[in-house]
Amino acid sequence: MISSSTSVSNRLHHVDALRGLAALSVCLFHLTTARPGFPADESLLKAVCSFGYLGVDVFFIISGFIIPVTLSKSGYRVSHFPKFLAKRLIRIDPPYFAAAGLSLLLFWLASIYNGTPFSVQPAALLAHIGYLNDFLGLPWLIPIFWTLAIEFQYYLFIAICFPLLSLPDHKISLVFCLLFLLTGLLTPYSRLLFYYAPLFACGFLCYLKIQGKLNNALLFLLLCLDFLAVYHKIGLASALASALASLLILFWFVKNDVLIFLGKISYSIYLIHIPVGTRVVHLLSVTPFFRGHGYLLILLAFIVTLVASYGFYRMIERSSIYLSQKIVYKRSP
Repeated sequence: MISSSTSVSNRLHHVDALRGLAALSVCLFHLTTARPGFPADESLLKAVCSFGYLGVDVFFIISGFIIPVTLSKSGYRVSHFPKFLAKRLIRIDPPYFAAAGLSLLLFWLASIYNGTPFSVQPAALLAHIGYLNDFLGLPWLIPIFWTLAIEFQYYLFIAICFPLLSLPDHKISLVFCLLFLLTGLLTPYSRLLFYYAPLFACGFLCYLKIQGKLNNALLFLLLCLDFLAVYHKIGLASALASALASLLILFWFVKNDVLIFLGKISYSIYLIHIPVGTRVVHLLSVTPFFRGHGYLLILLAFIVTLVASYGFYRMIERSSIYLSQKIVYKRSP
């Protein structure tokens, strides 16, 4: 069991590795489902990767854990809300907008290649600025952008409610977690943060454990309750993913440099694997060679995605990380 005295930096390495696994799973899910029947529906690869969508659930759990950890480490107070929001927007939005621009460029090039008209809805483009597409009934340029909208709602929520998690009185923190969990059971609309509250609450519980506010017995009891909530709200697969993610966050200490590296570029992988990777699948799956070698095409698309993601990270995302880290909270004397 991870103790509350374990250094935050050591824990974050393992969370980076988990983030890398989540990014890989989502990427492979979309690569293997980009074109119906390719690879064959009965193939082992498609069967395994069909659960890759659970990486999104894992990302939500990680956010539920890692944001409170970093807020606690940096001495965050509600009065720091403007700086917190600025940090998150600088960190998240430039790569997000760059990925949207890349998607538009590839749509335009594809229209030239296919000889089809190129058109976009200006309102849909503008709605991306505030993550409003779902609320306005407008399409996203990249389908997975809906999850960024959920994350943005979460940033607003945690920036205001974090003090309830960090109070010395652990009873208040537990009541807050349980009430937040309850909102998930009562929220029917899947594009609101509260619909996914059981997943984020799973991360909260892991945070409370490493803060020393939960003993093992109480942690087990609350994680079981959370498991049942996720099962009831989303399904058994998501519930199992939440249980596994919790165990990995709290117990997994194997340092894997490859996974840590993938975790470092996971946001870039997540943003561009659809416009880049799935386009490779679409373009080459109709060729005679790759029609009979689906596994090779998925491997090629995967490699292209990783290379493009690393380039995207170096050119776009790394600067956003650097600039966001320049904003610091002033600690109270």
